Amino acid sequence: MVALLLLFLSCVGTTNGFGKFSVSMEEKCGETVHVDVFGKHAGRLRPTRTTKYKPNMRCTVTFYTAESHRFVIVFRRLDVEFEPFCDDDYLQIHDGNTTSAPIIPGLPSKMCGEEKPKGDYVTSGSSMTVFFRSDSWYNDNGFDFIFTIFHTGTCVEGEMKCGNERCVSMYLECDGWNNCGDDSDECPISTLIVLAVVIGIVFVGIIVASTVLYLRRRQTTKSRKEKKEDKMLCIHDHIHHIIHSQAESNEDSTRKDDTLTRTSVGLPW
Repeated sequence: MVALLLLFLSCVGTTNGFGKFSVSMEEKCGETVHVDVFGKHAGRLRPTRTTKYKPNMRCTVTFYTAESHRFVIVFRRLDVEFEPFCDDDYLQIHDGNTTSAPIIPGLPSKMCGEEKPKGDYVTSGSSMTVFFRSDSWYNDNGFDFIFTIFHTGTCVEGEMKCGNERCVSMYLECDGWNNCGDDSDECPISTLIVLAVVIGIVFVGIIVASTVLYLRRRQTTKSRKEKKEDKMLCIHDHIHHIIHSQAESNEDSTRKDDTLTRTSVGLPW
């Protein structure tokens, strides 16, 4: 079980592992965040760190990186108050360093509701600007998406090549985040993991079987003890009956002898 747990943790990674970070719109509202090619290579963005986003939010955060790199975005969740034209609460992601830049290709101009954008979305340059607005009436869980810097040149030392030919940091491999956009950076179910799962199941089965066997043996021992006690009680009752019968027999014999004696000597009853 310990080996299985270690394998699982090594596969899914942690939220703030090496090469990545988590940030909220509330914390960085109005700021420009540098995503360093040599430091943090990917991030996770949410409106707040609480379950529900706050009312009356008007937050803009700009992310930028080296000119040789671009951003790829993959959504994990979208849960923003729905309105047919997304006029109340909505999310926008612009393809540039201001809110006047066009929306990243493929994304809606405004995002709300619960249907998250599928697939991956790529900036045309090295910056993107995220804008989120909420009104004062109703708050949902918000949004949650991963953004990763990449390039499409020759992968260098410290990078891995994705299935879609993108180069991302090797530290993002098997971390539980879809950094490539096609999941090619994530752990396949290897033979070792399958073997660990099987061993874990067998281990649990042995524990369950041992527990059942122990309980059965305990019940059998208890039953034998009860039978032995019943047998001893039966013997005790039988002996008691014999003694009682013998005593009655002796008493009757004594009475008969006394009667004979009185009769032989002419004594009255």
